[in-house]
Amino acid sequence: MLKKLSAFGLAIYAFYTLFRIYKLFFPDEIIEAATITKDLQKVVFAGNLKVINIHEVDNKKNIKIEAHDDEILALILSNDEKYIVTGSSDKTVKIWDFNNIKQIKSFKNAKSAIRSVAISNDNKYVAAGDTKGYIYIWDVNNNKLIKSFKAHNDIITSIIFSNNSDKVISSSGDGKIKIWSLADFNPLKVLNNHKEAVLSLNISEDDSLIVSSSNDRSIVIYDLVTEKIVKKFYDEYVVTSVKFYGNNIIFYGNRNGEVKVIENLIVGTELVTKREHPVLNIVTNTNNKSLFVIDKEGVFDIIKFNDL
Repeated sequence: MLKKLSAFGLAIYAFYTLFRIYKLFFPDEIIEAATITKDLQKVVFAGNLKVINIHEVDNKKNIKIEAHDDEILALILSNDEKYIVTGSSDKTVKIWDFNNIKQIKSFKNAKSAIRSVAISNDNKYVAAGDTKGYIYIWDVNNNKLIKSFKAHNDIITSIIFSNNSDKVISSSGDGKIKIWSLADFNPLKVLNNHKEAVLSLNISEDDSLIVSSSNDRSIVIYDLVTEKIVKKFYDEYVVTSVKFYGNNIIFYGNRNGEVKVIENLIVGTELVTKREHPVLNIVTNTNNKSLFVIDKEGVFDIIKFNDL
């Protein structure tokens, strides 16, 4: 349970911010994707300038990697942080050795710009979704495309693996979420929980729940075991990023720059922090009890919770 104090009618959580308002200032850089390492020391981001930036938080050193021939729209770190995976408007997906900062794989089978990427926790598979609704699955070790198929009728906005790496879950501009078996790539379930484009998707640590947000301002928590909606509610603004913290707490950010928390899956939210620009991404980490928030202007917070 989050501990909070009341001050001036607001809920103030018992956390301290390691770096309050920190600006990644790179002229002409439009950030499309960003994340942070688990030790909170390196912010990895990319965008319209076609390069991967690795920004060291403490000494503010920045490393640039010439990565793609067009803007980078998707970027993630593998769970063990050995690899960076990027997807671009140049229709390629690339894997980079994070420690040695060099490209080790390049996949060129896509039909259109890559909008979302994922890598399984065992690093065996990479998945990507493009702007035409196609999903691609590659066998990383064998450098082989093992499956490509038309999955949605619109852009793939998010793609994730289950934590045990037996399922792929995709969301789309067509408003649908689809759950796919990694064994045979058959659809296990099609969810029509939103009226408009699904913007963000995440899965709980125990693989029992997924949470999604939509352009219709709705947030839906869905139980994969019972195959039922646990909760559905609406925010005042469109929610751009939603993430589980463990299994029972959810953080989300919206286009008004607000970051809010849902405790124990109960409908009813509390404001955690507020910024001037729309939230681009949230990264949660239960091991070091942290929350990373970055907005479209490159301003980020690293929040460390005292008791969560």
